[in-house]
Amino acid sequence: MDDKLLASIKAKVLALKAILEQDKVDMEAVISTLKELRPELTLALSQLRFQEQARKLIEEVGPHLGWGCDYADPPVIPEGCSRIAVVRHSANAITYGFDTIYLVWEINGKLRCEELVNSRSTQERLCIKKAQLEDEGKTLVIEVGPHGSFSDAAWSKIYRIPLDVLYMP
Repeated sequence: MDDKLLASIKAKVLALKAILEQDKVDMEAVISTLKELRPELTLALSQLRFQEQARKLIEEVGPHLGWGCDYADPPVIPEGCSRIAVVRHSANAITYGFDTIYLVWEINGKLRCEELVNSRSTQERLCIKKAQLEDEGKTLVIEVGPHGSFSDAAWSKIYRIPLDVLYMP
């Protein structure tokens, strides 16, 4: 969930708590605070649903090695993007495993995904180092690199994805 949204919700909940802890509860203030909270809570719930749907989608489309040890990490949501996620999927067997990084986005109510990179040939553990908007919110920048890799090679790959490309018909 967006950190700014979470901070705003927290502040309003604390204000509501303070109102309710007073000897004489001001019901108008309670109602007003609850009305302010409603749209933010609705947005937060929508974001949490998207994150869960993105994770489940990647668990479905990600490779499976048949040992029941495959999983998708919680999505990384770039700040300011409520309908874009970067998700790491890990496929594991007894002696072999690899990671795949996916970009997930919603367009017209449907989730889409695209593989960015995988470590099938190197078996490296991958991590999402950065996922953020740049160029005044017009470009999504994703940095992926190794996380405790077998090769111990220091590398990173940066993807620059114009947002208008994601939302082309």
